[in-house]
Amino acid sequence: PALRPMADLDLLVPRDLVPGACQVLAALGYGPQPRPPGHSFAYEARLSGEVALSVPTRAGNHAVDIHWHLSAHQWIHHATRIKMDALWQAAEPFTLGSLSTRRFCPEDSLLHVCLHAAFGHAYAYLLNLIDVDRIIAAYPELDWERFLRRAIDFQVRVPVYHALRFSRELLDTPIPEPVLAGLRPRGPKRWLVPRMADPMQTILGKKPQHSGSSQYLLHLALIDGLPGYLRFLRYYLLPGDEWLALRYGLTRPGSIPLARFWHPFRVLATMVAAPFRRICS
Repeated sequence: PALRPMADLDLLVPRDLVPGACQVLAALGYGPQPRPPGHSFAYEARLSGEVALSVPTRAGNHAVDIHWHLSAHQWIHHATRIKMDALWQAAEPFTLGSLSTRRFCPEDSLLHVCLHAAFGHAYAYLLNLIDVDRIIAAYPELDWERFLRRAIDFQVRVPVYHALRFSRELLDTPIPEPVLAGLRPRGPKRWLVPRMADPMQTILGKKPQHSGSSQYLLHLALIDGLPGYLRFLRYYLLPGDEWLALRYGLTRPGSIPLARFWHPFRVLATMVAAPFRRICS
């Protein structure tokens, strides 16, 4: 426990069981957590990959996140080809006390912590790389060929490569060279990501810089290939009516066509401003 502190409990359930899971937690006193503007409970439940619930206790709020996707960020659902059905099919039976459930197979467990380090925390924390190192140590029988095929099939080679690379460099994690060679990105992504995301910064006590608009740059650098970029841009620039209504809290008639018009300009302005904000910071 001292090696891996945690702030909440994350549970993965099939999408169709999410309402039932929320009802069970509601009966135990859990309710929606406070959310930033534009991220209502309805938005999360309909368009993200998780809902966050909590209950007050003497020690503070106890939070439980109900996930139905590996990521809560919808742009990742579009830019990658993560197949949740395939993860559930490969999941293994697992007994926790008297409870029979399922957990990821070793290869998918490693894939998950790699993506969490990349998409969830921009490689900013050593803690997430320790997850990578400990998963590999816990499963000496890990099938590296299966893991490599999974990363390629899900189109997440770039984020997984850098998670493994950082882990090997900082923690001396034993990662086979053929695996890194099979994931290694071509061109500038090989050196661009380490320049934008350096775990050593937080080790040295510096605050991570990847928040707000600057995350756009790292997101772009982590996407695999042209098809991923096109899906990413289509999602960011041309979201559906439901996304616009929930994200911006639109209720008046005729407001969605107007939002559909100005939304791409807002996104582009944010992306253009990101490098200048990073330089100033």
